[in-house]
Amino acid sequence: MASNPFHDLYLSEAISEDDLVRFFSPIIVEHSGVVFESGNVIVRGLQGTGKTMLLNLLRPELRIAYRRAGVDFPVPTRAAQFIGAGINLRKCGILEFAQLIDKEITSKEFQELALLFADFFNYWVVSDLIDSIYVFHETGDSSLHREIGLRGDRANLDDFARKLSNDDCWFGALTGVDGLDSLRLKIAQRIANYRRYLNLNVDILPSSITDTKTLIGDPILKTVDALRQANVIEEKTKIFVRIDQYEQLTTLNVLGTQYGTICQELIHKALGARDGRVSYRIGTRTHGWDERPAIYRTNDVLERKRDFYIHDMDEVFRRRENRATWRFPEFAQDIFLRRLKGSEYVSGAVIPSMISVLGKSLTASARADAYVSNPESRRRLIDTAISGLPPETPQVWIEYVRRMSKNDILSAWLMCAWIRQKIVPKKGMPSSILPPADESLPWTNKPYWQKERVQLALMQLASANRQAPMWSGEGDVLSLSDGQILLFLFIVQHIWDAWLRERRSEKSEDFGFPIKQEVQSQGVREASSEWRSKQTEGPNAFKRKTFVDALGERLYVSLTNDKAMSNPGANGFSIENGDLFSNDDVRDFLMDAVSYGDLVQAEHTSKKKGERRTKYYLTPILSPYFRIPSVHTKEPEYVTAKEVLVWMQGTSAALSAKQIEKRALENDDEEQMVKQKSLWDDSVL
Repeated sequence: MASNPFHDLYLSEAISEDDLVRFFSPIIVEHSGVVFESGNVIVRGLQGTGKTMLLNLLRPELRIAYRRAGVDFPVPTRAAQFIGAGINLRKCGILEFAQLIDKEITSKEFQELALLFADFFNYWVVSDLIDSIYVFHETGDSSLHREIGLRGDRANLDDFARKLSNDDCWFGALTGVDGLDSLRLKIAQRIANYRRYLNLNVDILPSSITDTKTLIGDPILKTVDALRQANVIEEKTKIFVRIDQYEQLTTLNVLGTQYGTICQELIHKALGARDGRVSYRIGTRTHGWDERPAIYRTNDVLERKRDFYIHDMDEVFRRRENRATWRFPEFAQDIFLRRLKGSEYVSGAVIPSMISVLGKSLTASARADAYVSNPESRRRLIDTAISGLPPETPQVWIEYVRRMSKNDILSAWLMCAWIRQKIVPKKGMPSSILPPADESLPWTNKPYWQKERVQLALMQLASANRQAPMWSGEGDVLSLSDGQILLFLFIVQHIWDAWLRERRSEKSEDFGFPIKQEVQSQGVREASSEWRSKQTEGPNAFKRKTFVDALGERLYVSLTNDKAMSNPGANGFSIENGDLFSNDDVRDFLMDAVSYGDLVQAEHTSKKKGERRTKYYLTPILSPYFRIPSVHTKEPEYVTAKEVLVWMQGTSAALSAKQIEKRALENDDEEQMVKQKSLWDDSVL
């Protein structure tokens, strides 16, 4: 039976270094140059945006694997003179400190526990840095040594060990070290003692540890000094310390304490040293990094661009207004080919491309025809649409709609909206304008009118004929992925599963690419439904899910009721910044929803001159579930923080058709509104 090459979504965390070389896409490095320069960098982003993939390049094992495979290391040579070390906070055991906190803990014991965290952190990172040096020395070749600035031999390493162990930063804990082996053993024994203590195998730590606690970050700096003094590394060799899963520290805020937050503040203290000998790389989810990172036991905070830079993985591949600058399709295509390479789907030397497997997305006209393929259904829909037009609608326009519907159901549906807006905009006052004599479209000289409404028209057609919207082809998959590689893989995984189910009785060796549109749509809908069910992470998870469901319902009902298509951009909402920032509950809630990937947020240019607003949309992957357009055009709906508060309670408060018409009449004429280009400038017919 054929397999799904997209089954494992988290390859960067589960496979060998040799396999990672095959699957890693160098395209991500092209947009992440700051990660390989001196200075502290916060690499933040939603789950699956490539943080771990990128930070893996700092590991010596992966660099050696590139050498072994004969593949060029993806970091440019000018930036590649570095040695990395690090700590994964989830995997190293340091999070177990929280289980030592109980209700009777004293203030002094609590402070002691924080300083023990710092000491464990120091020893782990120093151990990993020494291991990195050792691995390069033992398995790297002379060319690689020159590339990273590694010098000397075993005698230099032993000299380094003696110099480091004699430094005052250890408070005598490493006395008796006579070489590299004994240094590594001493450090390993201290870490082992910590693990026994954290696992409650012993009641107390020995005094040899409690009396020699180190200052956060200081032993790491002294290790770098000793490496240079012993001529083990060159002066220009950069030392990167990666701290992954940083957001996990907040899980240590147990029993009403702020222990995890204090641990974060200790790490901030290491960054705040502003010492060029070491550059920290912190990998964290979007929500994990505070806008004002406090420094332990001070009133000071870290300053952005002075103490650290932020590399936002969410923004690296997110689409902007200019499609030409969008690099995510190239990235996704590279990942797609790497997943298929070596699978049973490769014929000879030809690897199926994304476009050959998924095909092109349907045009708007083809999509409309698919939604209403039956002539009887087409006639019924148009009869219903015409009967719903204002009674004052001139007969000449009604006949015009009927003629058009025979060959172009989409334009006929749009024409009904045009009539509501332009021909009978107000009750009892029809316009004297006649349909174009040449049977052309009346909005020909206003192309944006159709472009801004075509997705809404398609949604309404599908809804009116009780059809599920279609999501298929390369364009739809990329749009729904929203620049997130995990989402892309998640969607393709479900499409592939649906395809394998559909062809399980097939005996032909011909795979029959591209995959059928209806099969892809089924896979996308399954992916969207499962993604919605995954909303169980982080603070207010249930409340956020309740909000998303209420909002999705509201958007669907409001958009389907908007027969005049006066608000085609109302698959999102916009709040005036003053209103937003004066309502802490709403602001903080929306911030969490964005941080956990429920919503997409962007600055919004208001229709009102000088007004500043923020707009929000459901993350595109949820669009298939709620049956709403994923493309964001025109003006989102203007709402107040009070209305959002209602949605937070799980009440959708969807607008009725009459409310929508009333709101449309209260607006200024659409053509006088400020034109706002689509963030996703998709072509239409």
